[in-house]
Amino acid sequence: MGFMFGIAVLAGLIAWVAKVAEARGRIALGWAAASLVIGGTGFLAGAGIVALALDSDVSDSLTMVTVLVPPVLAYGSMIGLGIVLQRLPIKTSSRLIWPISDLTAGAESVAGRLAIEKATLRFELPGPRLVPLTDLRTAKADGECVRLSWQAGGETREALLMPRGKPDTPEGRRQQSRVIEQRLRERITHRA
Repeated sequence: MGFMFGIAVLAGLIAWVAKVAEARGRIALGWAAASLVIGGTGFLAGAGIVALALDSDVSDSLTMVTVLVPPVLAYGSMIGLGIVLQRLPIKTSSRLIWPISDLTAGAESVAGRLAIEKATLRFELPGPRLVPLTDLRTAKADGECVRLSWQAGGETREALLMPRGKPDTPEGRRQQSRVIEQRLRERITHRA
């Protein structure tokens, strides 16, 4: 029964590390494997400590306590890895085509894509809409969204777009919004 509980805790910690990795924009499978390796290393180190305690002339009560060292080192190292991973900055991809939701009309969002091309900004929200970068006035990260404005037909138009790339979490969307803002500002600056 204790062995099965230990395996369940191990599986839960591996799943937790993978979930934290995915939420931070990292490769979940790689971090889960790293968690397993680190936990296994901790367990083996703890088993070595138990073997030393059994071979030495320490009291029986101290030897019994050392039996707890392998799982404590295994689980503790996996928890430590997860905590370190939570503190790493969110990683988003450097792409030119972003999955988005258009929130311009309010609560009803429309799924589509935003493509940052050499001379144009392409919205693919059911139908394509092209905005020349020369007409783009502002690109500003606004929380989890990007607020854009451009000139079209003598009037200013605006769009509020929410990035939906990975990681699709509030922190991930904020980071993606900052990346989109930075890329568009670079394009606006290069044309000036």
